[in-house]
Amino acid sequence: MSREDKEFARTTMTWWTDLKQLIRNGDSDGIKSMLSQVSVADIRDDHDSNLLHYFTNTDNETIARQLIEAGCDINLKNRYGETPLMTAVESNNLKIAKLLLDAGAIHLNTNFIQEFGPLHMAVWYGFKAMVQILLDAGADANVIDDEYSSPLHLAANVEPIPAQPCLVPGDNKCNYDIAKMLVDAGADVDAVDYQAISPLHWAVMRGNYDVAGLLLDKGANADVMDDNFVTPLHWSVRDQNIEFVKRLIKAGANVDMVDCHGMTCLHYAVKARFDGMVWLLLSAGATPNCTDGQGYSPLHWAVREESLELVQILLEAGADVNIQDDQATEGLSALQVAAELGLKDIILLLLSHGADVKAKCNRGCSVLYYAAMCKRINFHVDDELYVELLRLLLDHGAEIGDSSCSVKTSFDSALLYWNEQAVRLFIERGVDLRKCILENSKSSSLYDAALNNGKGVLKLLIDSGHLNIEQKYGSGLTALHLASFWNKFNCVKFLLKRGANINNNNVFGETPLYSAIQNGHAESVRLLLTYDADVNVKTTRNQTILSAALKTSRQDIVLYVVRHIAKVEAQQLRVEQENLRLIASFEDLHDFYEKCRTELALMEGSYIHGTITFFDILTARDIGKYARNEHVVRTFDTVDLSEYFPIYQDLLIERFDKEMKRQGLMKQAMAGLSRILRCDADTFHVLFYNVFHYLGTKDLRNLVDV
Repeated sequence: MSREDKEFARTTMTWWTDLKQLIRNGDSDGIKSMLSQVSVADIRDDHDSNLLHYFTNTDNETIARQLIEAGCDINLKNRYGETPLMTAVESNNLKIAKLLLDAGAIHLNTNFIQEFGPLHMAVWYGFKAMVQILLDAGADANVIDDEYSSPLHLAANVEPIPAQPCLVPGDNKCNYDIAKMLVDAGADVDAVDYQAISPLHWAVMRGNYDVAGLLLDKGANADVMDDNFVTPLHWSVRDQNIEFVKRLIKAGANVDMVDCHGMTCLHYAVKARFDGMVWLLLSAGATPNCTDGQGYSPLHWAVREESLELVQILLEAGADVNIQDDQATEGLSALQVAAELGLKDIILLLLSHGADVKAKCNRGCSVLYYAAMCKRINFHVDDELYVELLRLLLDHGAEIGDSSCSVKTSFDSALLYWNEQAVRLFIERGVDLRKCILENSKSSSLYDAALNNGKGVLKLLIDSGHLNIEQKYGSGLTALHLASFWNKFNCVKFLLKRGANINNNNVFGETPLYSAIQNGHAESVRLLLTYDADVNVKTTRNQTILSAALKTSRQDIVLYVVRHIAKVEAQQLRVEQENLRLIASFEDLHDFYEKCRTELALMEGSYIHGTITFFDILTARDIGKYARNEHVVRTFDTVDLSEYFPIYQDLLIERFDKEMKRQGLMKQAMAGLSRILRCDADTFHVLFYNVFHYLGTKDLRNLVDV
């Protein structure tokens, strides 16, 4: 740009700035003086606006008229596509707008951006008088913008533009008056925009029920559907306006119309838990057994909304109590849904109306199965309610073996929550534990129970006598494998006490000890070694127990294994050479191993009484006779074993204390048996001890309780 052009631009900008200031000050003489300096027909500001654009913001009708007479273009568009008429409408300047219209200003929508013309703008801003001026000037009440919206569409939309809050929020009077003006001017009440939305749709969606009533009075179609098949009745129900719903029904609205989701008005009313609306729609003939796009009937939704009242209303209106949803993978009845959600009162109501307690879904799962799984869905179902639900269904005829579900049986599902009362209930009702095998995972009831760290469920299953504690599943896993793998310590301990084979291996040659080591479960590893788990086994990958321990980087586990290997060697039993090679290859392990051997040798040479050594206490299969020796007992009471045997003292104390407790229990049981046989316990104590040696803790306690 040349210096001359820059100077001209600066001078022009200054001129417009000065003119704006004079307009703001209302200085008519100053304005006339400035206008005399330029060609009013040709001058433009940097936005390509002419002088008429500026004077539409003033009430100076005289100057505006003079500008028009001087040839100022009344239809000139500035950079933003605005004509002087548009800026006059936007400013709600009635005088200037009328002056421009009288002078021939174009008001057709095609002359404006997005075909949003003066009438649309006046309606959008809620300028009633401006709307009337435009209509009087011949503006078409049915003119549409590029989205096919007419001015009546905008009038039905009551939300004011925040930048121009011409309407008081919630005050629909202005829009009602404008809507009436447009209708009286011939506006089509059933016109639809590009989404097939009518003015009636908009009025109801925005809660502008005065306008909606006007449109109905003027003959608007009450069943008009938009592109989503939504009717004004759908919107009114969703807005919970029961009075206007009555008006639409009176106007002939179809209460069973479905939207793109397959939802009827009754579906929406039920989902909203609006009892009064549900009654109204049913009274108007709404079908209670229609299903939506998800295959749910209103009864299904009433159950899912956990509304006992709505379930009652629908059943009394003729809803099919056994209707199943249309989903290909489910096909649930209302009773199955109620069972899945753990809704006791609704279950009772459905059963009282004839719900089929033996109904199955498309997967073959029964009502009882869904009840057994309810804690997965509803976290508010406590253990007590859980058992009540199962008992309720069983009492009403549900059969424990009535599920052909490919996923789980009812009993398998109940096992997931390790509820002892529920398991006991199933056992009392005759569940066949041998058939509770899941084909997809090759699991079993015993297998599932081993996942629980509480031994109660596991004990119930084993005590039932129907399960083989050594049964293998899948890749050859036993219950002890699983409990060891997941570090379910109480289950590991219980299974070992019940005689589970501690060295059972799976198809990969992995024992329960290997499973516990592999997952870094030190507590279970120590327990399994206490029960003399074999440390010499190798997996099919030729991996030893010690090599598995070394891979865990858990020093405590490694040391447990090494001290056990030393104990095995001291008993002159076979030791896997690979384990010894690994020990020798690590200096710290070798040092620890030598300390173990030294300590074990000291035990063998340390006599407690007579020929009894500490090594005997550590390794003898039966130490009952040692626990009955008063010299041995006194030694364990007085000697600090950690001073002499720091590596093995925990095993010595644990083993001796355990046997002392058993001896005390045997003594009490002996007294109980003496009372039963009416004989002197001291006379027959040798015989009694020989018998009691074969009894378990449970049997001994039973004798104590006699």
